[in-house]
Amino acid sequence: MPRRLPSVFAALLLLVAAPALLPGSARAQSLTVEGNIVAGPCTLTREELDKLPRGEFTTTTQWTQGKATFRGVMGQALMRSLGAAGTMVEAHALDGYTIEIPLDDFETTPMLIADQMDGKPLPKDKGPFWIVYPYDAGYDAQQYVDRSVWALDKLVVK
Repeated sequence: MPRRLPSVFAALLLLVAAPALLPGSARAQSLTVEGNIVAGPCTLTREELDKLPRGEFTTTTQWTQGKATFRGVMGQALMRSLGAAGTMVEAHALDGYTIEIPLDDFETTPMLIADQMDGKPLPKDKGPFWIVYPYDAGYDAQQYVDRSVWALDKLVVK
């Protein structure tokens, strides 16, 4: 019986913690930003993100059917509001995907931290936040495709 106790404890822990990682949970409806930011480490709720300047564009993606209209916080507005300084931003997804994006992308491209597609919340497999670029407007190179992080959970400014 003592050998089963760790297994039972692990199963209970998974049942308690797993819902916090699912899209739609309170944790998944916020974005953590840390690293080299004047604001200090923070977790921004959807309501806080909604107060920042927003943008919208229509583009095709390799992950959606036809053209889609994305709406969300402009990358530049997010980084400026937090006083970001550095050269790279590490983007983390809920599924474990991580990639470094030049901070310059946030400043000079029309990238969005999207939370809507075609006027609706992002699909569960892509939300609650998705870094998207206007691929049809010249941002279709592989580097931008690789930087298109869906199920975005955390940004670390370096």
